[in-house]
Amino acid sequence: MKPLLKRWLSLLPFTLCLLLVPTPAWSQPTPPSTEELRSQVNALPHGKERLQLLRKLVRSTQMSKEGINDAHQLLQEAQEAENDSLIAYSVAFVINHLFAKDKRDIDSIRYWTAYALPIAQRSQYWSMYFQMKYTLIQTYIYAYSYEYAKAEARQMVAEAKAQNSLTGQLIAYSCLAMAHYSTCEWKETEEALRHAHDLFSKNPPMANKIMVLKLILTYLNAVNNYTEMKPYLIELHNELNQMVRQVPSMAHALNDYFLLLECYSINCHVHYNELEQADLHIANFKRYQKKLNYQPYYIIYTQALTSYYMARKQYNEALALNDSALYRIKQFRNKGNDYIYCLEQRGDIYYNIGNYAMARLLYEKADAKRDSLSKVISDMQLDEYRGMYKVDMLKIEKERLGRRILRGVLLFILLLGVIATPSFIYFYYTKRKLQRNRERASKAMQEAEQANEAKRDFLGTMSHAIRVPLNSVVGFSQIVASEEHLSEEERTEYADIIQRNTALLMYQVNSVLDLSRLEAGMTKWQLADCDLIELLQQSISKACYLHPALSLHHSLPPAPFMVHTDPQRMQQLLESILCGIEVGLLATGEVTLTVDIKGSTLHATIFGSPLARAEEQNQRHNLRHRINQLTLAYFGGSYEVDFATQTIKFTYPANPSAN
Repeated sequence: MKPLLKRWLSLLPFTLCLLLVPTPAWSQPTPPSTEELRSQVNALPHGKERLQLLRKLVRSTQMSKEGINDAHQLLQEAQEAENDSLIAYSVAFVINHLFAKDKRDIDSIRYWTAYALPIAQRSQYWSMYFQMKYTLIQTYIYAYSYEYAKAEARQMVAEAKAQNSLTGQLIAYSCLAMAHYSTCEWKETEEALRHAHDLFSKNPPMANKIMVLKLILTYLNAVNNYTEMKPYLIELHNELNQMVRQVPSMAHALNDYFLLLECYSINCHVHYNELEQADLHIANFKRYQKKLNYQPYYIIYTQALTSYYMARKQYNEALALNDSALYRIKQFRNKGNDYIYCLEQRGDIYYNIGNYAMARLLYEKADAKRDSLSKVISDMQLDEYRGMYKVDMLKIEKERLGRRILRGVLLFILLLGVIATPSFIYFYYTKRKLQRNRERASKAMQEAEQANEAKRDFLGTMSHAIRVPLNSVVGFSQIVASEEHLSEEERTEYADIIQRNTALLMYQVNSVLDLSRLEAGMTKWQLADCDLIELLQQSISKACYLHPALSLHHSLPPAPFMVHTDPQRMQQLLESILCGIEVGLLATGEVTLTVDIKGSTLHATIFGSPLARAEEQNQRHNLRHRINQLTLAYFGGSYEVDFATQTIKFTYPANPSAN
C-alpha cells in the first residue's frame, strides 16, 4: 500500500463534509463579528432568539480554540429547551473539535456520538446523523478496528438508501472504501468508490464530491493504475477551482488538497514519461508548500519527486530525496507503509545504478517489514472477529437467559398461591443449575481461549520459520528461471541457496510432524536390541567426519550397554546433541562427551553442545529439544539442557523392552 494509508484515511476531515472546511487551523484569526455576537448572546434572556444567535456564534468560532466552549454552551441551552435539532447540531461541533485534536480522545468522541445519534434520528436531522456516523467509523479506523468499521459502514449505506439521502450515501460509500482500503481489499475498495462516483450524476454537494475524488485518486495511486487517473485528476482540479471561485476565502483551507493533487499529477506524468509536464506540477507544489498545514503530505511529494529524478536518471538527487523522506518518516514515527515504500524505492534506485546486492537487501528488508505488518493486521482482524463472535454469543446467551427467567417468574406468579413451597424449591435449584452451567461455560471459554492463544502463537512462529526458507526458495528460483544473463558462478550460488533452504524447510516440516506424532502417541517405532555405547561411537565418528572443524573429546566405558530401542531415532538424537541441527552449516567449537553407568542407568553429559548454545537458540532448536525429551521419556530416560553452561545431560535405563 502506498504512503499515508491508514493515517491519511483517518485524518480525512470531518469538517469538510459538514461545513466545507477541510482541516481545522487554530492559528486563523477569529472573525471580527465573533465578539459582537458573543456580546449580543450574553445580553439576551434564554429563549428561541438567544438559541439562534448561539448557533451563529458556534458556526463563526468553529475554527478557533474557544469554539468548543461555545458548542458546549449551545448544547446546554438546547438541552434545557429540549430542542433535538440544536442538540444534534451542537454535539456535531463538539465531536468535530475533539476529532481535530492531535491526541484524539476516542472514548469521548464515541460517547458523544452514541449520545447524539438517537437524537438526530428522532428529529430526522439526517445530515447531522450521517456526519456523526462518519466520525464514528473514522474512530474505528483510527483504532485499527477495521471489521467494526466495515460493519458500521454497510449499515450506514442501508440507512442512507432507506432515507433516500444523497449526502448520506456518498459519506457511507466513502467510509466503506476507507475501511476496505485499510486492509488492502482492492476489489471491494474499487466497488465502493464506483458506487460513490455514480452518484455524481445526481449533483451532490461539492464538498462530498471532493472527498470522493480524493479517495479515488489515493486508491488509483496505491494500485499504480495511472491509466484511469488522468480524468479524475482533471475532475478534482475543476471541483477545487470551482469551490475557490464560489468562496474565495476557501483558498487557504483547500491549499493541502491542491498540494496533494500536484503530487498525484507528478506520479502520473512520471509514469507516462511526460517529464516536462511533471516540471510544471513540481513548480506548483512548491507554491502550495509555503502554506502547507499537514506536514506528512510532504513525504508523498518527496517520494513523487524521487520517482521523477529516477526517470531522469539523476540517481544522486533521488538518493538524497529518499534520505529526506526516511528522515521525515522517522520524525513522524511512521514505520509502516511509508517506510516500506521508501525502502522499495531506494532498492529501485540501487537496482538502476547496478548495485544489485544492495537492492536485494533493501527489497528483502521491505518484504520482511511488509510480512510483519500483514501479520499484525491479520492478528488484529482475528481479534476483531473473535470479539464480534463473543459479543454475538453473549447477546444470544443473554436473550436465552432472559427468556428462562421470564418463564420462571411467570410460573412462580401463577402457582404462588397453590404450590408456594415447591415453586420456591424449584426456583432455587434452577438458579443453582444456571449458575453451575455459567461457571462451566466460563471455564470452558477460558480453556478454549488459552488453547487458541497457544495455537496462534505456535502457528505464528512456525509460519514465520517455514515462510523464511520458502521465500528464499521461491525468490531465487524465480531469479534463476527469469534472468537470462546470470553468470555460471551466480547460478551455482543461487542453486546452493535454493538447495540449503529446501533442506532447511524439509527439516522444519519433518520436525513438526515428528513432534506431533510424539505428543499424540502415534509414533511408529522400529525397536531392536542394540549396544548404546556402540551407537555413541558411531555418532562420534560420523560427527568428526562431517564436521572436521569440530573438536570432539569423549570418554566412554569399555563395557557394552544393551538397550531395547529404535536405533535410527537414537542416532538422530545423539547426532543433534553432538553437532547441532543447522542445515548446510559445519559445526565448530569444542564438545566433550562423558558417559558413566550407574547401576542399570546410563548417564551422559555433553559440554559445549551446539544445541545448547544460548545465542543460537531458535524455533528449530526448541523443536529438537522437545523431540529429544519426548523420545527419551518414552524409553524411561530424562533430558536436561543448561544454556548457561552449554551443557546437555540425559539418562537411559537398561530396560530390555520399551514402554
